[in-house]
Amino acid sequence: HAQSIMRIALLHLSPVPGDLERNRRLIDAGIEEACKRNADWVVVPEAGLTGYFFTPVIGVEWIVPATQDAWIDSVCKVSERAGVAIFLSVPEKDASTGLLHNSTHVIVRGSIVGTQRKILCMPGPGEGWSIPGPAPPQPIAVDGVSVGVLICADAYPLQNAIACKEAGASVLLSPASWAEGSHGPNGEWEADSQHTGLPMIVCNRSGYESSELDFTGSHSAVIVNGKRTLDAAPSSA
Repeated sequence: HAQSIMRIALLHLSPVPGDLERNRRLIDAGIEEACKRNADWVVVPEAGLTGYFFTPVIGVEWIVPATQDAWIDSVCKVSERAGVAIFLSVPEKDASTGLLHNSTHVIVRGSIVGTQRKILCMPGPGEGWSIPGPAPPQPIAVDGVSVGVLICADAYPLQNAIACKEAGASVLLSPASWAEGSHGPNGEWEADSQHTGLPMIVCNRSGYESSELDFTGSHSAVIVNGKRTLDAAPSSA
């Protein structure tokens, strides 16, 4: 039988730290363009809404549960209207515990069907505000596909990818904010794919935040059997 083809849009964005209104407009425009191009899935990179070093600019008091966020609700409505699945990476407050998490909400036909909370949260102002999510990560069903979501550094330990595979994932997807340089990606995505036999889809970001954190030239990629079959490093978006 004919093999079905899925179109996946990776929003390789350049968010400005703390400028939520600008970054929301950027994401909204990216989703709109992806829908025009008949995308089935749209992926927003880690920190796409906030930038990485956002806390010195706007703090964390604005972070609310997803069900109370008017902008997230508007993104859900776009998902429902366009019939597109959206992997939306945002800070999240747990409605019951009040704890803050670095999360990716998976929105399908207007509803959040699953949320992956980042497990390996780096200390410091970039991620120190967030509490690690439960380990190991659990796959999320999207359009009949079981997706293991590995947020940025969660793709670093091979056991996270293996856990996704063992739990039934058929594809790995990584919303990332992983700059090039001495601590940049160094074969981790390829190893996850090679050892699990699963394709790995990476949506990274661009933009300059500081001399210590320059995402210019960062790569988004699709890796199959440990080899990059698609690779892109847009300078800006």
